[in-house]
Amino acid sequence: MTDEPRSLQIAQRLRGFLYDEGVPAIRLAQALGLSQSKIARRMTGTVALSIDELDVIADVLGIRFEWLVTGNGNGPRFRPTTQD
Repeated sequence: MTDEPRSLQIAQRLRGFLYDEGVPAIRLAQALGLSQSKIARRMTGTVALSIDELDVIADVLGIRFEWLVTGNGNGPRFRPTTQD
């Protein structure tokens, strides 16, 4: 277990995902109705993202809420279930 605050862990996970996917942070700012400076503070972990903001982010990016918050699970993306 890490000693880093949860808000910093979430911010690092989110920044990594955005970087890997080539998604600009401004897209999140627009979806959340935040200014660039406000999203920047959240993306550095200086200000914690609220549960509602995390929910919107997960929805906008199509990623698992659980993964975003905890890093647990099978990765960030939803996987379609296979049916027989």
